[in-house]
Amino acid sequence: MDETHRLREKLGEITQYVNEIEERIPGSLKEYLESDLMLKRTFERDLQMISETQLEILSLLTRVKGTGIASSENGLIDKFKNTLSFKTIEDVRERRRLRNMLIHAYSNTKYDENVYDSARELKKVKLFISEVESVVHRT
Repeated sequence: MDETHRLREKLGEITQYVNEIEERIPGSLKEYLESDLMLKRTFERDLQMISETQLEILSLLTRVKGTGIASSENGLIDKFKNTLSFKTIEDVRERRRLRNMLIHAYSNTKYDENVYDSARELKKVKLFISEVESVVHRT
């Protein structure tokens, strides 16, 4: 399977995670806070998977574009400063910070609020998808 095909598959995976979140996200933070633990964990997992898949996509894009290997996550993200918008780059970084908070259980008094806010801001993920699709079409 070629890298471009794998990229499209990964973009489809992100789209699926976005759709699943949008179908189930409560309309308010209060409703979210009152949700059962399983629903909250589902959102957390989907958000983690979006972040992981975004990094996989960027890694695949480096191979498609022939930009070389990065030595770190930040180095990988930095490779796209001139390819993706500043807004998209910063959202990928923010999503990584959220992912790290979720994975490593960093102490945060606004944990649930951060998860809810991130789940409500999926238009940024859709922008990432759109920009990556544009890059793929140009290569």
